[in-house]
Order: sequence, then C-alpha cells, then structure tokens
Amino acid sequence: MEPACVVLFSAIVYKSIESAVYACIVIFVSTKIIDTILYGTDAGNGKMFFIMSRKNDVIADRIIKEMDRGLTFLKSRSGYLKQDGEVLFCAVRRFEVFRISEIIREEDPDAFVIVGDAGEIAGEGFKPVRSDDRTLGEIIKAIRKTGDKPVSEPKE
Repeated sequence: MEPACVVLFSAIVYKSIESAVYACIVIFVSTKIIDTILYGTDAGNGKMFFIMSRKNDVIADRIIKEMDRGLTFLKSRSGYLKQDGEVLFCAVRRFEVFRISEIIREEDPDAFVIVGDAGEIAGEGFKPVRSDDRTLGEIIKAIRKTGDKPVSEPKE
C-alpha cells in the first residue's frame, strides 16, 4: 500500500504520469527479482489447493491419475452447519494450476476452492529434501564460530 501512495504522491507533485508508470514497473520488477533471490525459481514453489466438495473422492482420483500428484484428505468441521467433512489438500506447480482447476470444475462446479501461494515446497515432485541443507542462521553461526574464515560448503 505504501509504495502505491508514494507513486501516486510523486505523480501529483511532479505532474508526470510517465514517471509514475516507470516507478510501478521498477517496483514490480524489483519485487520479482527479490522473490527469485529469496525463494529461487519455480523448482521449489507453487500453489496450494484446499478443495471442499461433495465429490472429493472423484476429484482426488482424477488428480492422482491424470496429474500424477499426491494429495491429502484433511478432516474438517463446518462452522456454519456444524457438519463433519473432508477437505482435499494438494500442492502443485504453477503451470499445473489451470489443469487442476479444470478437473475440479468438471467434477463439481459448486466446489469451494481456496488457492494460495506456497513459498517453498520440498519433497517428491518438487524441490528435493537434502539432509545437508543449512539455514541462513546456521551459516551465519558457522561464520562467527570460525572467526570470519571461509566455511566449507556441505558435501553433496
């Protein structure tokens, strides 16, 4: 919200729509670059689907067979109707979003679907899980412990 206010204010002060458009482009591009640096390319991130439908079994079978994606049945309880049910949870790559949405709509046009960003997905079909992966905090602690001497990289 703040960047939009700053851009709008600068457009009014400098009386230049062109500079405001350039500012929007720079903000968008820099955000994408920072996200790529922090989270990497598409290999480890994607989308999360939460699917609530009366046809969960059929939808699940099609996702498993047609997309070769695993999913999880989560127990749920409706807050409004106070009924027990199930929610399908499925993580997919960004390019698979359209296909999974298509399967859901074909089987149950009335399904309630929530799609969210998954900053990082590790496991089969996504970013491999490695036992020697270290967090930024662990790397910083290792550098401090060695007195700013180079720290050897983990072995593959």
